[in-house]
Amino acid sequence: MMNRIRPYIPTVLFMLVILALSVKRVPAELYPFWNIDKLYHVIFYALLGLLWARTLARTRKVERRTFIGPVLLITFVYGASMEVVQYFLPERSASVPDAMADGLGGFIGAVVYERFLWIRRRVY
Repeated sequence: MMNRIRPYIPTVLFMLVILALSVKRVPAELYPFWNIDKLYHVIFYALLGLLWARTLARTRKVERRTFIGPVLLITFVYGASMEVVQYFLPERSASVPDAMADGLGGFIGAVVYERFLWIRRRVY
């Protein structure tokens, strides 16, 4: 049973890191430039998308490119749910562009992993 759960561990742990960062109070001086936080959203969710693509590829034995859609859905829904959580926190605010940046990051991460698999198959 542990072998079935093991591929999910890094992904779930990273989701918990994102949750912790999403509920934490963020000082305004952390973002000296307007909308720089969108870049942070894309980077963190690209890592999450890469982890989900790796997890799905290892557990479901899916073919190349078939995990991009599920990864996009998972990361967008998770990002949107984090925005809903932030809506109810007094120090944070929710935003649709943040959720869109999360989905974009997840897509980028899935595509990067798909390209990695493609290169690995061609080399080996």
